[in-house]
Amino acid sequence: MDEFLHDAGAIGVKVNLSGNLPEKEELRCVVILAMRECLTNSVRHAGAATLYITVEKKEDSISVRITNDGRPPETEIIPRGGLRNLYRHVLDLGGTMEIQSKPSFALTVVLPAIKESTE
Repeated sequence: MDEFLHDAGAIGVKVNLSGNLPEKEELRCVVILAMRECLTNSVRHAGAATLYITVEKKEDSISVRITNDGRPPETEIIPRGGLRNLYRHVLDLGGTMEIQSKPSFALTVVLPAIKESTE
């Protein structure tokens, strides 16, 4: 997470994080991958200066919604490259991913909560 925040600062993007990242490493890695992909795309395609990340933990899932203050997409976003790769990681963990193009960009990833082993 520290590296992500450093990278965002280095390219001039403020990160507004609400909630806590998952503690389980495999979930945390996918969430940070989603944040990194949105950081890159929000600067490249939307000219964003701020990334808004909301993490909500429920009993059986973790939801992450990422938006930005940049220009809205002109057309529907079709997952390619990094977003397609992210989608594969989300599916591997049994999660879902939704991309909203209108009226503004939003990426929502829902991952099943992975219980700590009790063995």
